[in-house]
Amino acid sequence: MKRFIFLALGLCLVFPLTVSAADKYPSKPIQAIIPASPGGDTDLYCRILSPALSKALGKQLVVVNVSGGGGSTGTNRVKDAAPDGYTVLFFHNSALLNSVFGVTKYTVTRDFDMAAVAVVDTTNCMTVNAESRFKSLKEMAAEIKAKPNTVIFAGETGAYVYMMGVMFEKAAGGKFKMVDVGANAQKIAAMVGNQIDASMLPGSLIKGFLQSKKFRGLAMMSEKRHPSFPDIPTFKEMGFNLVDSKSYYFAFPKGTPKDVIKTFNAALQKALKDPETVKKMNENYLSPSGIETDKAVAYLDNLQKNYQKVADEVKAEAAKK
Repeated sequence: MKRFIFLALGLCLVFPLTVSAADKYPSKPIQAIIPASPGGDTDLYCRILSPALSKALGKQLVVVNVSGGGGSTGTNRVKDAAPDGYTVLFFHNSALLNSVFGVTKYTVTRDFDMAAVAVVDTTNCMTVNAESRFKSLKEMAAEIKAKPNTVIFAGETGAYVYMMGVMFEKAAGGKFKMVDVGANAQKIAAMVGNQIDASMLPGSLIKGFLQSKKFRGLAMMSEKRHPSFPDIPTFKEMGFNLVDSKSYYFAFPKGTPKDVIKTFNAALQKALKDPETVKKMNENYLSPSGIETDKAVAYLDNLQKNYQKVADEVKAEAAKK
């Protein structure tokens, strides 16, 4: 009888403690892993969201940069982390492309627990140094077709900018000389030094260079001209039916409790409406998304399917040669 009473008391004590621990999430700072070096778009956008998200969560969202492998190094760190809600990935389309190009053997929508797509950037721009011989996208297309493997294009192997270069090659019927100089911060440095001919870069990172006439934007992959860049045409206007945008999302290690993800997403929705955050998003040409879990998975799966189709077509064409 005494043993039964002690067991019952033990269960009563354990159960409230378990519920209390879950209810208190987060009870310590959360690490947001950025699979890129400081100074790039992924780093910038997470830092824009971090103050309001930290406030809504009640604990600090600490931004940690883990670069390398076209983003796969940082992505792997999150994948292998404890699924307790205290390590979260903030990344973009490159994780989908790591899978498409075989850089990783997993997919972000299947091997992580998706939180939400936070923001979307439609200002990805084919960019050259202002001293470049290329005055238009059509001139570049003509040269990579007439002189394949001579125009130096910077894109991390198996990542987003690399795919944008591949898509343009396919549309133009030509070939770049692809080089991997690192993340966007390194691409910009290489362009300033005239070490590369071109790359695809987001408007938020090149606006100062465009304003100071150090860079020239040849075209953006948006559906229509961006109001903040009225002089830069779209790829479609230049005769290339290419439209794409970068989607930045939060994803947790597989097995993270659903109530933890729900708490995080609720805080994200508040952060996306925070006046100061909205102001900074507008300044960096970001559109809030906030689509969550299953809908976010479907959205990203569709992107990956489109990229896979392009990659398969390129492989098939290469096999014929």
